[in-house]
Amino acid sequence: MELGVDGYLLKDTPPSDILEGLRMVMRGSSVFSSTVSANIIQGYLHSPYNRAKKNRDSLTAREAEVLQLIADGRTNDDVADALGVTVKAIQVHLTNLYAKLDAKNRTEAVVKAARRGLVILDDSQ
Repeated sequence: MELGVDGYLLKDTPPSDILEGLRMVMRGSSVFSSTVSANIIQGYLHSPYNRAKKNRDSLTAREAEVLQLIADGRTNDDVADALGVTVKAIQVHLTNLYAKLDAKNRTEAVVKAARRGLVILDDSQ
């Protein structure tokens, strides 16, 4: 589909369904046999992209900010200053992040987050 395929029918598809499929593609629709559609859906559901999206969706916006800042190497004091909150608030966010990422410390949290596509590691700093 990423390459622009608009349809895929199996060779055991009845001729009348092939003709209807061609008409639908000519009208701008996509047509896939049920077996192919099921494989496409399963591939999407188990893709790294979808897993990363689910992980991102489980974090609050603030947790995502804190996570990126610690991935950038900032201390708790730096993160608190950058976000205009207390160090205690950052510690609470980190505790929540550790639980969500199943991590024991900052380093493990950043590594797991990077593997899941939750943070951008910039080595140009």
